[in-house]
Amino acid sequence: MLSILFITFYIKKDKIEIISNFLRKHSKLFLINDYKDFEKVRDIKFDFVLTAYYWKINWAGHFEKKKYTKEIPSFIQYKHLIFQDSNPLSSYQVDVKGAPGFFIYRFSIGSLEIPMQINKIDEIVKQKRKIYKFKIKPYKKPSPDLAILILLQNYFNHFLNMTIKEYQSYIQNIILEIRKYSKNKIIVRYKNIEKEDDHRKYQIKLKDPLDNMEITGKNSLDDDIAKSYVAIAHSTNAVFKVCLEGVHLISMSPFCLCHEFADHDISFVNNPSEFDRELLYYKLLSCTWSYEDFKNGNFIKYISSHLDEEKIS
Repeated sequence: MLSILFITFYIKKDKIEIISNFLRKHSKLFLINDYKDFEKVRDIKFDFVLTAYYWKINWAGHFEKKKYTKEIPSFIQYKHLIFQDSNPLSSYQVDVKGAPGFFIYRFSIGSLEIPMQINKIDEIVKQKRKIYKFKIKPYKKPSPDLAILILLQNYFNHFLNMTIKEYQSYIQNIILEIRKYSKNKIIVRYKNIEKEDDHRKYQIKLKDPLDNMEITGKNSLDDDIAKSYVAIAHSTNAVFKVCLEGVHLISMSPFCLCHEFADHDISFVNNPSEFDRELLYYKLLSCTWSYEDFKNGNFIKYISSHLDEEKIS
């Protein structure tokens, strides 16, 4: 039976209870919900640590009022970290009630992003593909009638960690770089935040030298995808849907979920590359798990198999 340390910082309480109850049926589970709790498990050796606590938290002083740089203590013994992150399949509404499996989070073994994750594609993952039959649409061809989509995100995100002025300058420079290569319309898309008092809601001032730019946020992602042939992004989850819907991607960061399946320079905006998105889809499914996967032991079975393979090698 696997021994698991579940670090519950920054995880919603209702999710903690559901996940931990299922894990207890198939493993020996230890929960901690405060940094000082690490001392309680100092002398225990774990097969893996399940956590959303993987970054040095600062977020440019906007979301958190204080700097917080504590990490998992070096005395904690484990073979793998399994990182919990938000689920890109949510843009396909598969995490709503009634959807098969009710996907919750993304759990990546060994890394935070798909290019470097060591999750494997096995029969459990292939079975998911038979259940969740997303269509991978043909790539769009560059056209003067289609736009270049810039996907904004929270500027204080742990992969950006900027002040709002820094982020405004970052995006403005992307617009100026695009104009070296293309006259196509630019769509700048804010994340759709409905509540006006939400801390994630912000505005930045941007200028287009050609005055051929649209600022959106209330449009659906589907609408903006339909108007575009290429997207530029840093590390927002929206890139997954963009790629599957046939829009090319220029990734500005190795922390982008689809960095391995994208160009990495704006000079490609007129002639973007095509990538194996079947592999992208399988890689995402290899780290996306549902309540049912926890309940029936598929998650533990997958992790156990992964650890057993490492022992053999």
